[in-house]
Amino acid sequence: MFVYVEAQSKAGKAEAWAVELGSPAALAKFAVTEKLIKVGERVTIEGWRAKDGSLKASAKTVILADGTQLFGASSFFDTPYRESRGKVRVCISDEKCIGMPVDVTRNTQR
Repeated sequence: MFVYVEAQSKAGKAEAWAVELGSPAALAKFAVTEKLIKVGERVTIEGWRAKDGSLKASAKTVILADGTQLFGASSFFDTPYRESRGKVRVCISDEKCIGMPVDVTRNTQR
């Protein structure tokens, strides 16, 4: 699922970001549905920015305006498990996590 948000750059300019969450099936395991993230709602996205520096991110967590935290079900968390053929159960990141309050402009299922 993708969530499209508008964030403010450090220079104060509006930027349109595409934020990728896990698949609808992965999100459903954590009771996260498209209906929970409402267009126009102010949310905070925590995740990892695209390596190419574009305005794309993989979500770790989406924090709703009421403080509810939704697990992003990012494929980042599956990679060590898949690569270890089921032996590794925990993923620890040395990547720098970004966090930003943003306004949701739209969301879509894959």
